[in-house]
Amino acid sequence: MADEQTTTAKPGGKRKSTRATKKKKQLRQRATLSGAPGGPWTFPKHTLEKAIGVAHALEEKNAGKPLKSADFAPLVGFKKVQDWRYLELLRSASQYGLVQGSGSTATVELTELGQDIVAPSSPSQRQKALLEAFNKVDVFKNVASFYAGKRIPEDEFFANTLA
Repeated sequence: MADEQTTTAKPGGKRKSTRATKKKKQLRQRATLSGAPGGPWTFPKHTLEKAIGVAHALEEKNAGKPLKSADFAPLVGFKKVQDWRYLELLRSASQYGLVQGSGSTATVELTELGQDIVAPSSPSQRQKALLEAFNKVDVFKNVASFYAGKRIPEDEFFANTLA
């Protein structure tokens, strides 16, 4: 039966449940992948620079017009629309607010913010849009407001502050 709990002998005569072991292993994996125990990622996995590449590809190769995800994947260098790397890149661009639609069946569309970054009418418009895209991510916005224009410390001290 699937609900049966099996046990394994450990050195020293102790027994440990394999179901409990599997459950703990799954929780550890989920915590590693999400950055927080049991929770989803709350920030993009890619840099803003890489996410801009997605918006730039849409602007250059399709004149900024919406495109089905299956047709867009090859334009950014992925053969399969189900490739997890493609889906993560698309999700990151969406989290920065550069594109709308982030899935294998979605229609990828350039947002006004993405348009202001890849095809600005003035340098100041691009600068303002870059800052706005960065601040779309709450974690990044909180760090920026914490330091409030002051110099960010060395990596070792910065990591301690983030933790």
